[in-house]
Amino acid sequence: MADTVTCMACHEATGMEVGPHPDEEMGGKWVTLVSEMSRSGEMTTSAVTSHSINWLVECDRCHFEGNAYELPVLTADGEVPEAEEAEGN
Repeated sequence: MADTVTCMACHEATGMEVGPHPDEEMGGKWVTLVSEMSRSGEMTTSAVTSHSINWLVECDRCHFEGNAYELPVLTADGEVPEAEEAEGN
């Protein structure tokens, strides 16, 4: 997993945006991001380093039904939900 996701992408504590590194040369590795309006009015996304770390992680922060990156759905504990759970029963 360390090949595709930085530790901070999962362990960041403030709820920062996470996603593939905006620099394609970084190979799409997931990092913490900040999206903001530039002075010219253009929306920009930059990789940043957070200094707020959680020991525990919740995998469903990114791995939820209908996520933008088509990641597999996981529970907060990183388990694949049972079919009944996934259907909302």
